[in-house]
Amino acid sequence: MSRPWTPQDDASRTSSARVRRSSKKCRRLLNRIRVETGHGNAWTQERVRGFRNHHEIAGHRDGEWAERGEITLEAAAKIVGVCNMTALRMLRRGDIKGRQVGPGAPWVIKTADLTGFTGRKHQTRR
Repeated sequence: MSRPWTPQDDASRTSSARVRRSSKKCRRLLNRIRVETGHGNAWTQERVRGFRNHHEIAGHRDGEWAERGEITLEAAAKIVGVCNMTALRMLRRGDIKGRQVGPGAPWVIKTADLTGFTGRKHQTRR
């Protein structure tokens, strides 16, 4: 069952995710977390683009993550030298700082926050 739609929810979610995801990925995320459009429809790429235009939210640009010094969970795991699940556990424990716009959205990690991990394996707890 879908949760009720409110313009404020979608505008804030879409604007915070706007530079992080393409319209295609936004569509997938909104449909996966079961957010419907105002008319009760599923999201399409065209609807995401229309929503962005209506609310004057800029679209995705290639390379903007790098411009902001941000990387994905997968890239952080490679830098730290652990698998993706271990990196996720490290995020949840607070060993690595990162943020997530909402459930199902990608983790965003600042490359500067990983400087202490570069070139060494993370020691596991026993």
